[in-house]
This record gives sequence, C-alpha cells and structure tokens, in this order.
Amino acid sequence: MDPLKKPSSVPPPSPPPGLFSKFCIAQFTAIVAGFISYPFDTVRRRLQMQSEKPKEEWLYTGTVDCAVKVPLALALALTLTLTLTLALTLTLALTLALALALALTLALALTLTLTLTPTRLSRTRASARSSRALLPTCCARWAAPSCWSATMRSRP
Repeated sequence: MDPLKKPSSVPPPSPPPGLFSKFCIAQFTAIVAGFISYPFDTVRRRLQMQSEKPKEEWLYTGTVDCAVKVPLALALALTLTLTLTLALTLTLALTLALALALALTLALALTLTLTLTPTRLSRTRASARSSRALLPTCCARWAAPSCWSATMRSRP
C-alpha cells in the first residue's frame, strides 16, 4: 500500500448471492406476491362466477361492492372455523389428558396391588392373622369351610 495515498472508506463489494440465497429470496417473493394478489383474485373470480347467472340473482353490484362484502364474509367464516378448531382441539386435549390420568391411575393401582398382596407369608400365627384381612372375601370361614380351606391351601 502506498503511504501517500489515502485509504478508501468504501468497503469492497460483497460477492453475489449463492444458489441457496437466490432460492430463498425467490420463495419469499412468491409468498409475498401471493398474499398481495389473493384478495384481487378472489374479487375477480366471484364476479366472473356471478356473470353466468341472471342479473336478478347477482350478489354484488360491482367491483367495490364485492371488495367490501367478500372480506366481511371471509372474516366471519374464518372466525367460525377458528372457534370450532379451537373447541375441537381443547376437547381432544382434555380427552387425552383424562385418558392419560386413567392409565396412570390404573398402573398405580396395579403396582400397589402387586406390592401389597402378601405372597410370602411366614407360618406364624401373627402373620396368618394379619393376612386373613387381606384375603379375598368370597365367603366367610363359618359359612363355607370348603371355600376357606381351598383359599388357604392355595397360598404358599
């Protein structure tokens, strides 16, 4: 660099955008153009569909009338659609939450049943007395001794 020359304050030019950058810019431009042209296309399409009918059945008197009525109708339809979608989504979420709570409750009950059921009882009288309260009460000992003895024999 020559010490007598003043350095330039202008930055060097940036390289041209690559293929991916060009693709992203093109997609963004197409989306924005679609959003901008959609209302005009809707008005044109509705006026073309109306022109096939007799004049007495026309819904719009002109372009401005159609441009005013269409957004109002679309806003009402969008409001109803969003309301129904939200209601169905909340109902589905609530149903799934209740199903999950039921599944967790059943899993907890099964776990407690398996852990609290006496499977290995000692042969002492104290443990036998305490285990009788936990046995299924299909019949009382004094009402049907055969059932009681069958239940007691099946236990280890």
